Amino acid sequence: MSDAGTPLISDPGGTLVAAAVAAGIRVIPIPGASALLAAVVAAGVTGPRWSFEGFLPRSGADRIKVLGAIAADERGTVIYEAGPRVAATLGDLARVCGSERIGAVCRELTKLHEEIRRGTLGALAAAVNAGEIDARGEFVIVVGAQEVESLPSSDDPEGPYAAALELVERAVTAGESRSAAIRRVATLWGLERRRLWNLAHDDAAPEGIDAES
Repeated sequence: MSDAGTPLISDPGGTLVAAAVAAGIRVIPIPGASALLAAVVAAGVTGPRWSFEGFLPRSGADRIKVLGAIAADERGTVIYEAGPRVAATLGDLARVCGSERIGAVCRELTKLHEEIRRGTLGALAAAVNAGEIDARGEFVIVVGAQEVESLPSSDDPEGPYAAALELVERAVTAGESRSAAIRRVATLWGLERRRLWNLAHDDAAPEGIDAES
């Protein structure tokens, strides 16, 4: 039982629910306040399709991989974050997704000190670092969907590869290896790995790169 709205989303309580179900105990949901849905509704930047990542890995290859996937995804993305880490996460998102990508920072949703700020990821990161956004409390970060007009035109065969190369370079800047970034972006966008590799290196693809992938 909880009096804290709708918990158990990216929450240890989810383990308790799974155990209850496994034990044959009836679980009855009673909808209440949800920071996830409140952020999607109030931010107004996700578009009709969006993904939820919960809390990002704090460091290492797992964090780099997730950040790269968010950057390559055309949908909006919703992330939970704690106050002490919100500045670093916004900075990482701005570097990988592009500082001009639209987003929103939602603080203390459904509570007394609720605050919602919209803008580019770069501007939002700067606002937190400057103290214009209070870094105390619980946060939901919303990365906006990529705007349709900014996506490569299907009439330009090189368009998707040029945009993909930009994502690869952002991922490399964030710490991901170039080969891993090429493989991931090519898979997500349905592009030829060999062609993307050649464009990125101006050289022949190495062993293990499948031209048909």
